[in-house]
Parts: sequence; C-alpha cells; structure tokens
Amino acid sequence: MFAVSGKHAQDSGIKKVFLMAPNYQAGKDALAGFKAFFKGEIVDEVYVPLNQLDFSAELAKIAAAKPDAIYVFLPGGMGVNFVKQFRQAGLAASTTFLSAFTVDESTLPAQQDAALGFFGGANWAPDPILRCRALDRQRGASGQRQSRRPAGATRRHDEGGF
Repeated sequence: MFAVSGKHAQDSGIKKVFLMAPNYQAGKDALAGFKAFFKGEIVDEVYVPLNQLDFSAELAKIAAAKPDAIYVFLPGGMGVNFVKQFRQAGLAASTTFLSAFTVDESTLPAQQDAALGFFGGANWAPDPILRCRALDRQRGASGQRQSRRPAGATRRHDEGGF
C-alpha cells in the first residue's frame, strides 16, 4: 500500500529522496514499500522513536542532505508536529513532501496551512478538496469521516481555506 508514493516520485522525475519513519514494523514496511518503486538515490533512511515529537535533529539532516523530496510515514501526533516543524524550518520551499498517513483527514485539522502543497498517498486518501470547516460541518453530530478516494490515490493538499 505504501508503494504509490514511490511510484509517484519515480514517475515525477524525483532523483534524491530522504526517508523517515518510526522504528517499528509499520514504519519499516512503509519505507520498504516506497523503495519498491523508487529507483533514484536514497540520501538517508532514518528511523525515529515511536511518539517522537521534536524533529530538530532530523530537520537539520534533511537540510544538509538537500534531497529533491522527503517521504515520511509519521502517523498521528508525530505527523502533526513534523509537518509544522518542516514548514517552520523553511524546507517546504525547496523539498517536495511525500507521505503516508502523515497528511490526511485525521491530521489536516491540526496541521492546517502547514500542510498546503504536501502530498499524502496510501491505500486511501482524502477527497480532492478538503477544508477543515467543511470537514467539521460534515462530521457534525454524527462524527463520521469524509468519504475516501480509491486505493492507490495520491493527493496534493494545496486547496486553500483551512
């Protein structure tokens, strides 16, 4: 399921990628899935402790490596913090952000504008236009999630209005 981002990177002509995920089986599977289709250079492959929230050391490594893109699998709070810190570090201007379960319907309400222009791809991805206000209205009292795109979807989160 994680291969869709690797295929997207390969098909987009990306040459150098920095990989990062938590150090547990799902993180290892995510990076292996990406590498199954991406044939360019992996400038670094970093596994962080589960539930790490400060990524300053990793952001310094990314800046020094100067990759064309990063691919991260950082679900939940890890992803919320990383997206914000990545944007604050100024890396979003020069580095394509690819992810799985990092920028998605569960994290966008907290990431807001920090996730604009970032890609999320996995076995599902949010609907094409996802706005937090719309999501809040849609969930309403039912608490149900927004519908999902088909398997293998990759979506860039650059529709304004968060």
